[in-house]
Amino acid sequence: MSIQTYLSKKVSIAIFIALNISIAILASSLVISVKAIPLTITVSPTNGPVGTLTTVTGTNATPFGEIRIYLSMLVLGFFAATTTANSTGGFSASFSIPTLPAGDYFVMALDVTTGDTGLASFIVEPQITLIMIEGSSGEKIDIEGHGFDSSTSLKLAFDGDDVTPTPQPFTGNLGSFKTNFVVPDKPRGTYLVEVNDGSNTVSARFEVIPKITLNPTSGSTATIVMVTGTGFAPSVSMSIEINAINVTMYPSFPTTPDGSFTQFFLVPEIPDGTHVVTATDEIGNSALAPFALPSPSMSLTPNVTSGPCMVTANGVGFPPSTPIALYIEGNSAIDFIDLMTDSQEIYTDEFGSYEFSFIAPLAKPGLYHVIAHSITGGPGFIGEQIASAWLEITEDALLIEINNMIATILIPDLGSIKTDLSGLDAKLIEIEGNIATMNSTIGLIQADLTDLNLNVTSINGNLVTIQTVMGTIEGEIASIEGDTVTIMTDIGAIETDISRLQDGQAGFTIPLYGTLILGAISAIAAVVLLAMHIQVMRKTKKA
Repeated sequence: MSIQTYLSKKVSIAIFIALNISIAILASSLVISVKAIPLTITVSPTNGPVGTLTTVTGTNATPFGEIRIYLSMLVLGFFAATTTANSTGGFSASFSIPTLPAGDYFVMALDVTTGDTGLASFIVEPQITLIMIEGSSGEKIDIEGHGFDSSTSLKLAFDGDDVTPTPQPFTGNLGSFKTNFVVPDKPRGTYLVEVNDGSNTVSARFEVIPKITLNPTSGSTATIVMVTGTGFAPSVSMSIEINAINVTMYPSFPTTPDGSFTQFFLVPEIPDGTHVVTATDEIGNSALAPFALPSPSMSLTPNVTSGPCMVTANGVGFPPSTPIALYIEGNSAIDFIDLMTDSQEIYTDEFGSYEFSFIAPLAKPGLYHVIAHSITGGPGFIGEQIASAWLEITEDALLIEINNMIATILIPDLGSIKTDLSGLDAKLIEIEGNIATMNSTIGLIQADLTDLNLNVTSINGNLVTIQTVMGTIEGEIASIEGDTVTIMTDIGAIETDISRLQDGQAGFTIPLYGTLILGAISAIAAVVLLAMHIQVMRKTKKA
């Protein structure tokens, strides 16, 4: 121990003793009786990292008296716990070690009745935590620590190799830090990650696992693919397979002493789709990566709509874990509209697939090109076109009638079809006169109000419940002007003749006048089968 450290601890002890004397003098005004035997305490455990649950046990306290536990830091004694002594003066209390720099600390128990105190010590030890305990070469791993020296620089090492990031990390005033490091090239195995603050060195275990990357990640038959691997056994031979077909070069070069390798293979005659490339070394270590054949493709569901509706784009065979942008092009009604405005970015998964839903914009009937572009060079930079699909927008469909939840719908150029109303996922959006306009999974549908079967099912004071073929509306009578009563609901206002809305009457149809705005009355599920049926009918008619 240096002289400076020794003197610093002596000063801290002297100050702490002075603090205890001050507390004792202050508490003396409350003293009822002074015991001949001083307060004694023990601490278990006596050392550990931040967060350690510590138990203080003591004797010779005032029977049934209050005992307060303090933890000292420099000249301050922080309150940690309180308890009550038993009939013989014994007591026990537990608390967790707070965030503190590394070092020795006093634990003090104070008998509030007599002012007597007891002392013990606890050593705060440094500790580090890896957010991930396994990974591959080149990955960035987050690490945090507590209980180190305060406001000091840190050095990080991985199996003895310096991996300290730039700028160099520092601990805070309370000896804590958060930083990261990049896993160096190492053969598969378990290694020590060390953090050093100049006084303390703490380590944690990290396992390096194999990983391979492909370039390119998609292509056609006979494409040359480069396979790069890390984390395999050192100086061993490798084999490459795709769909269990061995495509290893001959001769095959061994891995390097750090367990990495680079090989090439030709894509054989295999079916279209996403395939798995496997790299395995001679002792059994292996890693996987997806390869798509042929080029990426995209589909739309539904791909025929009569107006604004939810369309889902599904892409396969794209580069894995990369951002994608969707656009729609067409005639002058739509001029290069970004489908992802105010939406989250699209990222393909590890197998190069994605699913993204968007609202098809209102447009004149026609065919529109939906295009997937790569995003390269940073946010906002659109790269080459990767895949595309066609979206057809038709004229509005007309709902002719509803009979026992079976809707008859007239679709321009196709004629009438029948479908279960529960599959339309319809929402009333506007009523003009006696014509209601609904948004559905096949686009806009218009219907006569009499087909919607709006009925009052209950009236309780000013509260009104209205049942429709698409759900229940609850509202409140807001005003009565002449013979017109206005019912306010969460989704809009309904106006009707007061003569048809008598208190306690239920089960009759309400004639509607003016405008009814219904924002979100949904039925059940999507109408995928209906959209497919429409396509079949359209193709049959064209044929």
